[in-house]
Amino acid sequence: MFKSIRAKMMIIIGVVILVLIVGSSLIAYNQARGILSQSLFKAAEESAQQNAKVISTWIKAKKNDMKLLSQLNSIKSMDWDKQYLTLKKLLKEAPASESLFVVDLNGKMHDTNNYSTNVSNQSYFQRVMQEKKIVVSKILSSFETGRPITIIATPIHKDGQMVGILGNVLKLDKLQQITEDMKINGIGYGWIIDSNKQTIAHPNDKYLGNKKILETGDKQLKNITSQMAEGKAGSGVFMQEGVGKGLAFAPIEETNWSIALVAVNDKVLAPVNAIKKSSLWISLVAIILGLIVAYLISSKIAKPIQAASNFAEEIANGNLQVQSLDITSNDEVGELISSLNRMRNNLKDMITDLLNTTENLSAYSEELSASAQEGNAVIETSNESIKEMTASIQQISASSQQVTGVAQKANSKTKAGSEKVANAEMGMKQINQKIGTTVNTISSLDDKSQEIGQIIELINDIAEQTNLLALNAAIEAARAGEHGQGFAVVAEEIRELAEETAKATDEIANLVKETQNKSDSSLKAINQVEDEAKKGEEIAIETGEIFTEIKSSIEETTAYIQQTAASTQDLAENSDEVMNATQDINNMSEEVTKSSQELASMAQELKDLVERFDV
Repeated sequence: MFKSIRAKMMIIIGVVILVLIVGSSLIAYNQARGILSQSLFKAAEESAQQNAKVISTWIKAKKNDMKLLSQLNSIKSMDWDKQYLTLKKLLKEAPASESLFVVDLNGKMHDTNNYSTNVSNQSYFQRVMQEKKIVVSKILSSFETGRPITIIATPIHKDGQMVGILGNVLKLDKLQQITEDMKINGIGYGWIIDSNKQTIAHPNDKYLGNKKILETGDKQLKNITSQMAEGKAGSGVFMQEGVGKGLAFAPIEETNWSIALVAVNDKVLAPVNAIKKSSLWISLVAIILGLIVAYLISSKIAKPIQAASNFAEEIANGNLQVQSLDITSNDEVGELISSLNRMRNNLKDMITDLLNTTENLSAYSEELSASAQEGNAVIETSNESIKEMTASIQQISASSQQVTGVAQKANSKTKAGSEKVANAEMGMKQINQKIGTTVNTISSLDDKSQEIGQIIELINDIAEQTNLLALNAAIEAARAGEHGQGFAVVAEEIRELAEETAKATDEIANLVKETQNKSDSSLKAINQVEDEAKKGEEIAIETGEIFTEIKSSIEETTAYIQQTAASTQDLAENSDEVMNATQDINNMSEEVTKSSQELASMAQELKDLVERFDV
């Protein structure tokens, strides 16, 4: 549906017109709404200020009336009977007053309704007593009607002294009437609150004397109410029970009250909404006219383009005999048609030349394919020879690697044997050292045994002498008779001890001789071991030298073998490279053959394609 140029142009032009008209309409609507809102808020503020002055003037007049009444002699007399007659008469002429009353300095109150009570605890009484001037009370509820009232109380002076208070219970029905009459463009209502945010006057009675209205609005309403309670002037918008509203407010002088003019935004801005509807109708008509113009313009542009499209379609189908297009304009469309005509002529000439070229190309590709096949046969023969040479070189390389491995193992074994011989040599040296130490120890032991033998001989000599001395002592004791018996016993014991000592020394002497004999045998044996160990050490040294020579020879042999293996490996790698190069040549030759065949096939296909054109 949207593939044709006509449809696309209509859509584009329609969208542009829609955006321009809707955009301009929205701008005009918003500007008109802003101007009207500004003027309406200004008018509302003026209305609020004007009504605030009206109420202020009314309250001020009531204050002046109360001041004049307080100066009457009947009032200053503080005689209730006189006061009652005067106040009752005045009350008939004051429909805005619910009652008039007098209070003495003790708070005793009498009113025109014959009601008496003590009001000393009332704020208006306390204020008058303290300030000694006229005051307006806070909003109260009437005992009779329950509607909001206020009290204007003024001091009564006599001979320069305050003798009582005169009060006027003022009905606020006038304020209620004012709020009902407050309009802007015939729409809206008034609203009066005191400094405690308590509603004094409102068209809806359920809000009178309370703060319930604050519960029906949003945060903005609470902020606006706070400004009103503070005695400020201004304006604002808020939501109340889902309805957008605007208000303007002003303080009421002579009181702590504030008055506001409230209106529903949609109703106040109804003229602007009418403008919006008119703008929508104008936009719709403009869009329809724009689409008609777009259709006419797109038709004029699309017709030659469609002819050019059909011309190009004939060429695409291979019909180069199609009749040239007529150029009817000098714009871009005319240039397009001229270019298509030139393209048809150039394409016709090119196809003719291409037919001749494809025939020559087919013959050339066949010759190239034959030459490539002959080259492939020669390369395959060379490949077989190179494969055989490469196999032989690889066998040599493998054998060299095996010999190298054996030589490396022999070298490793030789190193291990050399290390073991070195360990044996070191062990023999340690054995020789231990044997030398043992020989010295046995020699020292033999010397000590000789010394022990000499000591034993000395002990034997001492024992023999002791035995002789004991024998002589026994003989002398026998000569002494009874006096020598005790000494004879001692001499006998000494002789026995000397004999035991002689026996023990003989046994020790025998043991020492046996030890000396064994030490001599051990010394001879260990000397023989020492000689053999020295011979073993010499043999180990000679064996180590032989292993060192073998190790050097094997290392040289391994080096030569590794060089041979490396050379063989290089030769094998070079042969692989030659083999790979030959294989690459073979592959390239095959590619040439394949390409020549493909070229021949492509030449034939190209010829077939070209022949599809009717030149």
